[in-house]
Amino acid sequence: MKKRCNVIVLLAICCIAMAGCGKTERNRGTASEVQKESASPVGKESETSLPASSDTRKQETEQENTRVCFVGNSLIDYGNQADFFIDYAAGFGRKISVEKLTWGGARLSDYAAGGFIGKKEIKKSLKKVDIVVFQDYGGWQGMETLKAIRELVAWCKKDASFYYYMYDGDNEQMQDSDYQKLKESHIGLVPKGQMIDALSEMSYNYEELHMENDFHPNNLNGFMAVLVMYGTIFQEKCIKFPKEWLFGEKEGHLAAAYAQVLDGIHGDSKEEKWEEFQKICKEADKLVQRPVN
Repeated sequence: MKKRCNVIVLLAICCIAMAGCGKTERNRGTASEVQKESASPVGKESETSLPASSDTRKQETEQENTRVCFVGNSLIDYGNQADFFIDYAAGFGRKISVEKLTWGGARLSDYAAGGFIGKKEIKKSLKKVDIVVFQDYGGWQGMETLKAIRELVAWCKKDASFYYYMYDGDNEQMQDSDYQKLKESHIGLVPKGQMIDALSEMSYNYEELHMENDFHPNNLNGFMAVLVMYGTIFQEKCIKFPKEWLFGEKEGHLAAAYAQVLDGIHGDSKEEKWEEFQKICKEADKLVQRPVN
């Protein structure tokens, strides 16, 4: 009987001890859960209360690929506009790709007639892009240019955007009726010629903006064209282009192209060139904001 009582007492002690251990483990678990819960709302609150950083915004923008097509001739090709356009966009955190239909001496009416590669291939190129920039041979050719643009627009996506790249002297050739017809056709205007005029007023001469003994734009000319083209299409202020991007190291064929741009900007030191570039950017921003006509 005595032995039986001892067994019962021993079992009771074990049960009490096990209950104590379980309670301790439960308390530890509860403490961990409280710690997680108290930390979690603070983390969530800080995430929602802090604005997205510029890096975050750039990463979000970079996920979008905007497809652009230049339709024209060597005047929108020489000067490295396409590559500059891609790199300039990257400076703002935007990813774009550029396809070119830029045969030398081509008119927009040539493309509308299926010239060079045939209507099927031209339609195929235009159908897959989001933005089309038109530039005509020798600049604006009146109704010939307008008719060709309308025909080419009909081959594009319904939600695509369209722009006419105004070349040197176009603002003198075009009439109010031309501007109105382009507006009715939802064609924006890139004031490229006016940008070159502004540079001339800033003491940049013809030789500085064109290839040697040639009328084609050089790399300085092409980069300056991109300032107003990008500003018009994406509504970004040129003045906000990052300094470190302009003076950053470039790879491949862009290295030589940028070297010519930097060499062509007036000023001796990097700081002087940056100050000059800021002045140019202000002129570009004025042109983008101001109605062309």
